[in-house]
Amino acid sequence: MRYKPRRYLSIIVTLSFLLTIMLGGVQAAFAQPSDIQGHWAQEQIGKWLDKGLAGGYPDGTFKPDRTVSRAEFVALANRAFKFEATAEISFSDVAATAWYAGEISKASAAGYVSGYEDGTFRPGNNISRQEAAAMLVRILGLDAPDINVLDRFADAAAIPAWSRGAINSAVAAGLMSGYPDQTFRPSQAITRAEAVVTLDRALGYAPVEEPEPVESAVEGVVSFNGKLVRNATILVFAAGSYEILAETETNNRGYFKVELEPGDYDITAAGDGGVACEGDIRILENKVTKIDLALEEAAEISGELKDKNNRAVKKATILFTTNPTFATVSDNNGQFTALVLPNRTYTVRAYEPGEEDEEPEIVARELVVGKAGRHSIGTLNAPFSVSVSVGGGGGGGAPSVQIASTYKFSYEVPADVV
Repeated sequence: MRYKPRRYLSIIVTLSFLLTIMLGGVQAAFAQPSDIQGHWAQEQIGKWLDKGLAGGYPDGTFKPDRTVSRAEFVALANRAFKFEATAEISFSDVAATAWYAGEISKASAAGYVSGYEDGTFRPGNNISRQEAAAMLVRILGLDAPDINVLDRFADAAAIPAWSRGAINSAVAAGLMSGYPDQTFRPSQAITRAEAVVTLDRALGYAPVEEPEPVESAVEGVVSFNGKLVRNATILVFAAGSYEILAETETNNRGYFKVELEPGDYDITAAGDGGVACEGDIRILENKVTKIDLALEEAAEISGELKDKNNRAVKKATILFTTNPTFATVSDNNGQFTALVLPNRTYTVRAYEPGEEDEEPEIVARELVVGKAGRHSIGTLNAPFSVSVSVGGGGGGGAPSVQIASTYKFSYEVPADVV
């Protein structure tokens, strides 16, 4: 039987890198690797070694100019950004027992990797500079800049269409730059030094910090089928009540946080075609209660709201209560769409526009909603009447739902990433 030196060498290199990832925190206790002295990335590499975000090799080197595989890069990114949530993955070339399977699962949950069209991830392939740019842009949620910075590179014409936007955003944000010969080299494999510097800049662009302490609050993340959900609507109610006390949205990492007075609360979440609820949440004095909400497929119900004179009721907050409560707002034609839990019976209430401090009126009793999917419930008639001018004039629009003014609304963590 003939040996295959290249294969075994590849295994040794991969295991060596894995050892540096696993033992990164140990490196700080020793002298810095000899081969970073005088290197252009010495400062950033040294900082990462001190923080335990990266490690050197057993022979006392860091090998800053060695290339990095796709699996190794996501392992570094996950550690840097503290991604811990996982998602189910089905890449044909990622065995469940592989050391990198967990890292790729975290990257998938964070939403910055998707793999190739043939269903592979190609974990052992060197990651190119353009692939790294694309991942960083997804991690940070960078918007397209107002300027085109690609023209500064001599090889701008060689940058593929699929990566031009990501590279333009990464360069404009100061995360990546070119080489002394004015090239970007999009297809060139990124080195360990480049990976550390680029990720370090990304951390500086959107620092990962612990939330500031609050007196009393609830926080958590919203996911759907294992993936974090951005811009999901979070509603907070007093336990067993349909009065909305606070409303917020998840940020671009699926995270939410709401300051509340000590007490018992119900929370609902809706977004991306899914809904979730959690009841009887106890908020304690000077404590942060953590609640993670996993959405299930919703029943999407639509209809229109009219007053007793058969006029459309515009910009009215409509509540669907089955304990918990879900909410929506009618549009300028009285039309509405709401995401609710399937296979439930609801009492439907509506606030008279302009009278939100009063109790909402019941507009439907025992509304039976079937399985997940779309349902039309036709017209709901409110017992109040509205004037022709209500909701008109375009004077700034209504909030997404009506929030009780007697409770202090909290905040949403700033959304720096997508």
